[in-house]
Amino acid sequence: MLIRSTKSQRVGLIRRASVASGVECRMRFAYPAYKNTARRPDKTRQRRIRRYIPDVAT
Repeated sequence: MLIRSTKSQRVGLIRRASVASGVECRMRFAYPAYKNTARRPDKTRQRRIRRYIPDVAT
């Protein structure tokens, strides 16, 4: 149970950091937590696409 809680906390921190500063955090977390980052790029790409679609459409 302790292992799961620490992972969820790390995920939250990485998500907040990645949303805040984008590529820089990706580069930082890519090496220490490569397994976790494998799932991140898809989510971050979707978020970026959703953000830029309304700007491009208008």
